[in-house]
Amino acid sequence: MSGFPTRPALADFGPTTMLNARPVLDADIEPDAAHWNLLKFQAAGMGLLSPRILAKLTINTPTALLAHVEAWNPAGSTSGNFAAPTPTYISTGRCTLTYLTPVPDLLGNDIAIAFSWAHAFVHADPPTTFRSVQATPIAATPHIITVCVFDAAGALQNGSDVWLMAG
Repeated sequence: MSGFPTRPALADFGPTTMLNARPVLDADIEPDAAHWNLLKFQAAGMGLLSPRILAKLTINTPTALLAHVEAWNPAGSTSGNFAAPTPTYISTGRCTLTYLTPVPDLLGNDIAIAFSWAHAFVHADPPTTFRSVQATPIAATPHIITVCVFDAAGALQNGSDVWLMAG
């Protein structure tokens, strides 16, 4: 298995089902194979469901990136392939956020960034005006996420701060 940010599969953690080599004599010091099997399922599931990025944008002319963190950049590097993602204003209420790809994993191997899902919501304090957000990775270029903000009537609308998560 390549390193992070590649999503782990259950098979990456060893045999699908581990069996005890012998009966467990003392469960306080020797875990049963069933515990290891559960841990593998949970670790693989967390890798599939947890977001890999969190970003805050202002959808306006121009679109501003207010904050961002990426799971593959725990050191917070800002140069090379770890540079900040690029927000691009497309039209009223619509923008894209582009991440550089590939990025090096913990061993220095280049890993392509590809998002399979995205979720966004409007940051409004206090929330007095209804807005909804739609966010989705672009199928042909899954390192780019499109974000659209709609008002209560369903028309695209500028001027909202949006939190974006993707995995």
